[in-house]
Amino acid sequence: MANDVSLPDQRVFAVGTVTVDPKALELRSDEGVSTVELKVMDLLRVLAERPGDVWSRDELMDRIWGPSAIGDENLTRLIYLLRKALSHPHGLGDEIKTIPKRGYQLRLPTPDTITAPNPKRTSDWDIIVLPFENVSAQSDDQFLADGLCRDLTNLLSRTPSLRVVPISSAMQFANANGSDRIEGLAPDASGLNVRYQVSGSFQRRGRMIRLRIRLIDRDSEGVVWEKKRDAELDDFFEVQDDLVRSITTAVNSEIETASLKSVFARGAFDLSLYEHLYAAEAERWSYNRQSVASIISHLEAALAIDPNHALANAGMAVQLAQNLINGWGDADFVTLRAKAERHLQLAQASDPQHPDVLVAAGIVKMFSGQNETAIPYLERAVALNPNDPHARAILGWQRCIVYSDADQIALIESSERDAPHHRRFALWANYRGMCNLRLSRYEQSLLALEESAVRDPSYTMNLLHRAIPLVLLGRHEEASEKIAEGLQIEPNYNKEAFLSIVEAGHVYHPKGLDLSAFMAALRDAWPS
Repeated sequence: MANDVSLPDQRVFAVGTVTVDPKALELRSDEGVSTVELKVMDLLRVLAERPGDVWSRDELMDRIWGPSAIGDENLTRLIYLLRKALSHPHGLGDEIKTIPKRGYQLRLPTPDTITAPNPKRTSDWDIIVLPFENVSAQSDDQFLADGLCRDLTNLLSRTPSLRVVPISSAMQFANANGSDRIEGLAPDASGLNVRYQVSGSFQRRGRMIRLRIRLIDRDSEGVVWEKKRDAELDDFFEVQDDLVRSITTAVNSEIETASLKSVFARGAFDLSLYEHLYAAEAERWSYNRQSVASIISHLEAALAIDPNHALANAGMAVQLAQNLINGWGDADFVTLRAKAERHLQLAQASDPQHPDVLVAAGIVKMFSGQNETAIPYLERAVALNPNDPHARAILGWQRCIVYSDADQIALIESSERDAPHHRRFALWANYRGMCNLRLSRYEQSLLALEESAVRDPSYTMNLLHRAIPLVLLGRHEEASEKIAEGLQIEPNYNKEAFLSIVEAGHVYHPKGLDLSAFMAALRDAWPS
């Protein structure tokens, strides 16, 4: 058993707005009081000795436990618990930094980086951007009108003080109500309680566009702000940013909009590149080997137009990384991973702090087996764009898997509640299933994975994954039936690829698993 190491200095000190009391094992701020474990306090005290300096893992383990034989996972757990304690309820979220290949660092927050508590609100959501009505002569311009709606939603979502209805729910809401998007209010929908509404029309004539936009206060039914804008198509991004600044200022005069970035890296607007990116996203509604081929084709076309485009490279990196764990693609694992990393590097070189690029970095690291390294990227992405439900779901999934923290499943569930019409809605149930698998809750895992298969029965992995908890429950015949259902979707799916993926995914395995016995049972369950 490890020997405790005495850290005699028990003086009270501060981390930003948080007062740290080592004797009482308490963190105190205006937001409340939280109690931490002794070793978590020891970790914070050591880091606070030299704020700003990087401590190696070995240094920290030596200071906290001494020369005893302590595994790396113990320090990983303390780092996680400390971050969690500073974040809730105190609002400090970015103070404990992971410095890749070096260690950890305590960065003391400055006043402008401390998250202020949100005031009480009467609405579930602050704002919804409804799909823009296409009044162009060309019906093909609808994708551009819908793209404007998506981009405005994404940009507004990056304002932390605004709770923005996800684009998928906004589209579903508009389709269900069929309301006039210019005149008056869209009718209320069950469960969608929102204060402000953005609606408008889009018209293109040659290289010119005309936009009419209104911001309506749904409580007072009054028009808060209205604008008509004529511009050249080449100025499309600048028009978007101008609209976001106007809308956020009108909704809340205290919102700081200077940091908002366009959904695309700055450059000349290219209509065809824009179309390819949204066409690639549209293919995710039914996710399978065929749709993946189409996604890659669209992303390759976008990259042919601009090889350094941040979001096109990020999208390609994500897709190649997903192919790693799906057993798709002609290239071997090492080649696919190298290609994914190369596209990620190009995206980071172009726009390293774009939330979508940060999410891509998290996904690539995660599917390359670097799950703990993925978490800081995902945390940063969620901090920049707290209304991205997919980023939140992935973050909850990875925190649960790495730290065996069941509380993180609530983050996945919040995404499911907020965005039930999202293209990745089916995956989120799969994430819950894998979390419960890690936590040895096999029945709950099976229920979640069944839910995922119902949501998207075309995705082979959703169907195959159900066999894993069934084998662990000793229900081998049922496991074979589930695998057979998956093979009906993709008859030539490679058995050895699936087994190797499951075996290599050690971070998802329940603790104490007899891996050789489990893999033998899973192999036997595969239909002959």
